[in-house]
Amino acid sequence: MKKALLLVAAAGTLVLALTACQGGPTDPQAYKRSHDRYMDSYEPKTGGP
Repeated sequence: MKKALLLVAAAGTLVLALTACQGGPTDPQAYKRSHDRYMDSYEPKTGGP
């Protein structure tokens, strides 16, 4: 009984992990706009004074 419960729990965890990995951006243009906004506000860390 414990093995069956562990198997069901492991399968459920695997399904949740795979579902989370496939949740990519649905609108490529929205992703590009968001990335461009980020890059416009990004300040590189130069390590200088």
